[in-house]
Amino acid sequence: MSEQVFNILQNPADVGGCSHYRMRFPEWALQTIRRDIRFVSSMKLICYPDFFRDIRVVRLQRQVSNAQADYFLKFLYPLSNSLGFWIVYEIDDVIGYEDIPAYNHAKEAFGNEKFFSNVQNMLNCSDFITVTTDNLKNYYHTKYGIPEAKIIVIPNYLPRWWVGEAYQPDRIIELYQDNIKKPRILLPLSSSHYDLKNVNNNVDDLSGITDFIRSTCQKYQWCFIGHCPRQLEDLARDKKIEIWPGSDLLNYPRELYMKKPNVILAPLQDNVFNRAKSNIKLLESWALGVPAIVQNLEPYAKYTDSLFSNNNELQNQLDSLFSDKKRYMKIVKNNRRIVDFGDKHAPNGWWLEKNLGKWNQLFTINQKTLRLDIRKKMNESNEKGLTIDL
Repeated sequence: MSEQVFNILQNPADVGGCSHYRMRFPEWALQTIRRDIRFVSSMKLICYPDFFRDIRVVRLQRQVSNAQADYFLKFLYPLSNSLGFWIVYEIDDVIGYEDIPAYNHAKEAFGNEKFFSNVQNMLNCSDFITVTTDNLKNYYHTKYGIPEAKIIVIPNYLPRWWVGEAYQPDRIIELYQDNIKKPRILLPLSSSHYDLKNVNNNVDDLSGITDFIRSTCQKYQWCFIGHCPRQLEDLARDKKIEIWPGSDLLNYPRELYMKKPNVILAPLQDNVFNRAKSNIKLLESWALGVPAIVQNLEPYAKYTDSLFSNNNELQNQLDSLFSDKKRYMKIVKNNRRIVDFGDKHAPNGWWLEKNLGKWNQLFTINQKTLRLDIRKKMNESNEKGLTIDL
């Protein structure tokens, strides 16, 4: 009897953090332990029907455009029904146009008036939708009318091989001692956090702490990766803050490590888009052995006490963090312990290699043609809460 093979087609939408955390990292990890799961990854949509004859799952990331909707609805969906492969739509952000902050440069790309219906139709025709958080699941359930039974929450997990070995307690102590007179505060924020084109009157994720940064330039060494905030360009010109170029994703942990931070800061505006984010910036910091101070918002609030809502709270957090070396190292080690071994939020910890169960179940699901009766019942009885056990 021949070995059963699970052939998976994945269509990533980008080459940055989103596609790596949600598509590429799980694929790479599974391929090292399951020889019977075989992936094809393509950013170009495949239009050859015979290719799909032995495919088990097609997983597409963040498809929104008219051309992508035509491919999905006119080619892929009918083919799925005839050949029996599953369609999974992956989305790890809010993409409703009115819910994307004005300062986020990605907003413009979602302004087409047909995109809402495109996404809604594709989500409804998908067998499952994978998301990162319960908040995001609720967003697509309420705003797009997607049955909760179709939405699978799989958190972002860290590949240990990618970031885990950068943790060096002796070096962390040394950095603390070297920098204690002027601690280094790192803000590794992508361009989507900044009002770079001044379309929102310089109000963005950083604007709540701009005055604080100005007033503490002599006390702390502020370091930015990727972009200089418009509000602080004069400080950059005068070399009062550091601006470092961005990094490709695979070298990202190394770039953070090389900046020698004593703390990583994650400010956010309170809006629908940000409340649906994952806690990944917190986890990256913890894995590296760098304490994180984060905005007191939904993505972070239940995971840590190192929170701030205003400049006074931020100052208090920094004062507490740098008040004692032993306390600092206790925080560092406890954070890393949670990544390694878990807590009530992640019983297995936060390493991808220890949390492949849901990905494994998704990619080894029984052929859809064997369970069409269940799928039909699910589509007809959403209000009854029928679910499919993966």
